[in-house]
Amino acid sequence: MITPAYALTASERVLPRMALDFTTALLDPRVTVTRALNTATRINSIGSIEVVNADLPRFDYALNTGGACKGLLIEESRVNIIRNWSDFTAVANWTAGSAGGGSAPTNTGNTTTAPDGTSGAQIWQFVAPVSGDRSFLSQTVSGLATGFWSASSFIKAGRPEDIGKIISIKETQGATYTLVTLTDQWQRPESINTSAVTTHGMAFELRPSVGTSTGTVQVAIWGAQTEAGAFVTSAIPNATSGSVTRNADVVSMTGTNFSSWYPSAPFTLAAKYLINTSGNAVADRNVAYFDNGANGNRIFMMAAYGGSSNLAPRCFDDGTLDCFATAGSSNNSFVFAYATNNAGLSVNAGNVVADTSGTAITGQIRLALGANALGANNLNGHLQEINVYPQRLINPELQAFSKG
Repeated sequence: MITPAYALTASERVLPRMALDFTTALLDPRVTVTRALNTATRINSIGSIEVVNADLPRFDYALNTGGACKGLLIEESRVNIIRNWSDFTAVANWTAGSAGGGSAPTNTGNTTTAPDGTSGAQIWQFVAPVSGDRSFLSQTVSGLATGFWSASSFIKAGRPEDIGKIISIKETQGATYTLVTLTDQWQRPESINTSAVTTHGMAFELRPSVGTSTGTVQVAIWGAQTEAGAFVTSAIPNATSGSVTRNADVVSMTGTNFSSWYPSAPFTLAAKYLINTSGNAVADRNVAYFDNGANGNRIFMMAAYGGSSNLAPRCFDDGTLDCFATAGSSNNSFVFAYATNNAGLSVNAGNVVADTSGTAITGQIRLALGANALGANNLNGHLQEINVYPQRLINPELQAFSKG
């Protein structure tokens, strides 16, 4: 929705001066999206994965079904190190093997429709060892960084009789197996590991000793991905013999597209979003960030998920913290009101947290969405709604408007 600028009247005190609704899958023309290269993907309205060209928004939906638009997907840059991510017969990169008396998995020669709508998803047959260790399909890449690595792949049952059977995936250096119960629909399990080694990758295994099925299991596999980071991000296609980078989504409003509606202080910002809750994704994420073009005189709202992190709107005057309020550790909706010595925050309709100190911060010339002005602290999730009101709403309104 695009709302025009207007002079505030008493009857309009709870109408936003600027309203963005990203669940309509339409981009307000005042918003600019930049992202280099054609390596990013989204799930489209029919539930299939598709590549989105450079500098275009990624309006994302649910895998397999599509359904309602989840919002604008905004992510940090990531690299998929898995070569030939969907051609597991590429012996230069993939190894079909066994250990402890098991048998190596074999490519059945059959294919099924992949999550991107093509017919190229391979079906592999794993045979559990009778009294051995495992049957596996794996890839490793050396010369990498230490720390968190996240592996994922799209998997489903290869035949009707394989529905309900269990296989596992793991980041190759991880000690924990992710057990996957096969269905007739694509799913994307993940395995997240942190270690001090510099070789990483992923493996598919039939290993009864860790809880997978016995006997023979056929599995449809597509889109293997391993990336440096504590959580899994959207699919990064890699049909090459090297790594592929997806660049960060940069979303902003500048110039008259910003100044035509920005009320300075006081104002109230309401936001709704979905946070990626994969793995250890608990770092601070910027939802909305106002600044003066030099990362100073800034007012920003950060969301976080899990752990001890909290949603924390913060205001800085020439680099000095001016106001700060925290509330909640898991959230998807908040309203933050900013006025001199009178800030307030409600998260998911919770009680208002107040900050009664702080002078008016002025001079903002842009709004960054889903990251800060330097492109860091990315949302890594879906931005759904942003509404800005040209006044400090009263506390009951903060609670009412922050319902998830």
